[in-house]
Amino acid sequence: CADVTGVQTCALPISEATQGGTPAQPNSIGGKYADVICPAVKKIIANPTGDTLNIFFSEPIDTTFFEHTFYLNNQKTNFDIVWADDVTLAHFIVRTDNIIQRHKVYEIDSFSVVDYANNQPINNKVRTAIAEKISAKSIIINEIMSNATPTNADYLEIFNPTDDAYNLSDLCFGLIRNDELTSCSRITTDQQLIFPNDYIVVCSDSTLVAQMFSVANPQWIISNSKFPNLPTEGEIAICLIRGEIVDKVPYSDKWHSQFIADLHNVSLERILTEANSDTPSNWTSAAATSDYATPTQQNSQHRDKLATTSHN
Repeated sequence: CADVTGVQTCALPISEATQGGTPAQPNSIGGKYADVICPAVKKIIANPTGDTLNIFFSEPIDTTFFEHTFYLNNQKTNFDIVWADDVTLAHFIVRTDNIIQRHKVYEIDSFSVVDYANNQPINNKVRTAIAEKISAKSIIINEIMSNATPTNADYLEIFNPTDDAYNLSDLCFGLIRNDELTSCSRITTDQQLIFPNDYIVVCSDSTLVAQMFSVANPQWIISNSKFPNLPTEGEIAICLIRGEIVDKVPYSDKWHSQFIADLHNVSLERILTEANSDTPSNWTSAAATSDYATPTQQNSQHRDKLATTSHN
């Protein structure tokens, strides 16, 4: 089984005892449920100097069989564990003998680890990089769902058009009213990188978005309980924690295609990455062939050069 992020997870089995539990007795389900879920590397975060890495696994790892090697861009790399979370046994800080360089994305694979049921990872490939400082237009707003039905969820999609990686925990989202940034909230409090050409969706309920649309990369959807129901017309922004605007869009339902009668569950897509975010002709409705939305993937209306779109 797997959750909407693509990471394999399973709920703990429920007691089969008629009284609901077995205090001071052998468990009623003892020996019936084998752990067959393989561990996965969820993410790897490099520190600013590039000599240590934070490695996060999907479940506890048996450190007795944790071999201190992996491949960094196909180069065998040795490491030492300098810190381990003794509670979860799923978070480790390691020091490597190959230094991560700035402005470069690395692929790490071939971890030799097992969980406490001796399951080995199926696919270990994970990207990492040193997070660079976010400036204006380092991250851009790429898609806006502002008229979702109750069985769906409004969302904001952002895109990284640069060659660098950035930490999503440095970014906030908010609405602008009367030229004032309001209800500004962090996208996530977790350390998570957005790599070059990644599409990150933030919404109130990732499950609703994943159920409603074809989602190419479910691990790129972030649920945030503070994400608001977006007005059909307004101004939305992404900013730094201190309030500096990174990108903003004064969107309107009038920017949609005039040929769509019902705008419910129809997203506004950015057409040209390089064009200004506040240009109405750079936005239009997602295509019907993509079910009117493209969360976590390239926009259906994306063009390599500016398209001319009329708005009423």
